[in-house]
Amino acid sequence: LMGVGGISAFVVWCRDITSFLPFVMAAMLFGVIRKRQPESGRKKKAFKGVTALLVPVVLSLALLSLFRYETTGNFRPSRSTFWHTFTCGIGQFSNPYGLVNNDQSAWEFGKSIDPSLREYTLDEMSRLPNSRYETLLKEKAIEFIRQYPGLFLRNFVYPAGILISPLHYQHGDFLPASLASRIYPLGLCMLPLWVLGIIHLFKQYRTIFFVAASVYAYFFLAFGWFYVVGRVILPFL
Repeated sequence: LMGVGGISAFVVWCRDITSFLPFVMAAMLFGVIRKRQPESGRKKKAFKGVTALLVPVVLSLALLSLFRYETTGNFRPSRSTFWHTFTCGIGQFSNPYGLVNNDQSAWEFGKSIDPSLREYTLDEMSRLPNSRYETLLKEKAIEFIRQYPGLFLRNFVYPAGILISPLHYQHGDFLPASLASRIYPLGLCMLPLWVLGIIHLFKQYRTIFFVAASVYAYFFLAFGWFYVVGRVILPFL
């Protein structure tokens, strides 16, 4: 578990979008250990397991917070690009704003709404907590959800399918473009295989199932609408 915690700490440092994932995994792990261990000492074993998992992660977050403070003046470990990432997520699929799935498209979208942003760069905005850019995109995101709830829901369902079967993602940088359309049907086959794999884990390897389920649930529920597919690809089971 300390090794898993170390890997999680490294991932958190590289991609702060996963900052809360280890804590979700720890909660699931705590429940599994308490349920499957003998009555005597199971709380103590559960606590030790969770501690081993989280110590490297907490250390990584502390160092990351210090780094953010030195570069932005704010201890928040995540970059100030929450709504920027959401806007990129809108651009993954057809949308009324003409957005495409990259950082520059979202940045140009923001500048088209507020020309004063042209005085800055995207990198400068990403370093400023609660910047005008983020506030603007937050307003547009709320507007998108209210005006296009169907698209909002669609933008959750599609990435969930892509996270299960990465072969569905035809615009990433991990598959040859010439093969993307040809292997797309194979991605459909991966969906029932994933379901069967999850069922098998539940029946035979309950602990692994809960760890895997926590990972998938985290990305499905917390980041389904964001620009993660193509960057964060989970191994299907």
